[in-house]
Parts: sequence; structure tokens; C-alpha cells
Amino acid sequence: MVNVNFVGFEGFEDMQKSIEEKVDGFIKKFEVRYSGESLDSVKAFHKSFGAKGDHTGEIKFNVETSFGVFRSAKIGHKPLDMIEEIIEDVEKQIRTKKGRLFTEERGRNA
Repeated sequence: MVNVNFVGFEGFEDMQKSIEEKVDGFIKKFEVRYSGESLDSVKAFHKSFGAKGDHTGEIKFNVETSFGVFRSAKIGHKPLDMIEEIIEDVEKQIRTKKGRLFTEERGRNA
């Protein structure tokens, strides 16, 4: 079971379902692609820079897996786009790390 936390997303009620769907999609993709690994937690933090009702700010992601911790952050005013970009960045970091681990393992077994 993956521990998912959203911090500072008050006022995002109109986007909450879409945000959760994007994170759920990331989790499902991870579980399919890396079935032998565990995804321990996904934490999303939002820090607002704008006035109340303005979504301008920074979103940070912290993803903990059995083979490392991955982080990404974006500053902007379109939370859904920012989350998409963050997820893409974290997925790229994970692929890069898994590729490196696979190459190292292959090198040891050669």
C-alpha cells in the first residue's frame, strides 16, 4: 500500500479529483513497470505565492521507492500542468536510475 500525502492543497477543490487521478496513474504505471520493487510513498507539497484563490506557487514531489528517493519541483500557476511535468520528470529519474542499476548488475555478472 502506497502512502500518499497532499500538503498545502487547500483551495484546490475544483482540481482535486484530477490531481488525484494523475498521481494514481503514476502509481499504477510504476507498479506495472517495476513489479518487483516497492513504491513506499508519494508526497506532494504546494506553497502558494499568490492571493487567496490564485494557484500561483511551487509544487514539490517526493517519491520514495525501494531503490531510492526521487524529487522534483515546479513553479507556476497551472497546478495540473505542473503536476504532469513533475510526474514526467520523476518517471525519467526512475528510468535513469533503474537503467544504471541494471547496467551495474549486468557488469557484475559478466
